[in-house]
Amino acid sequence: MEKKKDDNIQINISKKNLIIAIVSVVLVGGLIFLASYASNSYGSGKNAYKFTDITIDEYLELMKNEEKQIVYLSKIGCPWCEKENPIIKKLGTEYNLKIYHLDATNFFDNATNQYTEDGMKLINSHELYSEGYGTPNTLIVQNGDIVDYIDHYAEEKDLLELFKNNGFINE
Repeated sequence: MEKKKDDNIQINISKKNLIIAIVSVVLVGGLIFLASYASNSYGSGKNAYKFTDITIDEYLELMKNEEKQIVYLSKIGCPWCEKENPIIKKLGTEYNLKIYHLDATNFFDNATNQYTEDGMKLINSHELYSEGYGTPNTLIVQNGDIVDYIDHYAEEKDLLELFKNNGFINE
């Protein structure tokens, strides 16, 4: 009887250790993911590229600018955004581009299946979004309009072409 009790204690300790190990791995992995995404940087040290993060209200103001501006719309957890982020940051670094970043992560409430107030501001900002939007989006905005855009994941050559066609890169 005593041996069976000792075996049960050992099994319970092993299960607890396993659960603690799994939870630890998940937490550490999640923190690493968030840290790498939240950094918004490309490269390292003083040469790291940083987006200029903006809110939806700042985006609406930026659209009114007389000069063309680059706006990158993405959200945390979007696999296509995660694939495009390093590409657009690389181009920002190589060509010294100022890229405004609009994080759309909280523009849709999955619990209610509705756009949030900020999401509705984006929807109402331009006819491009009248039926909704996906991410990533790379926009060229000017004078209250989206003058050019890529509304899906883009390869480096396509982003380069967008930036060249709109006068951000002269080659």
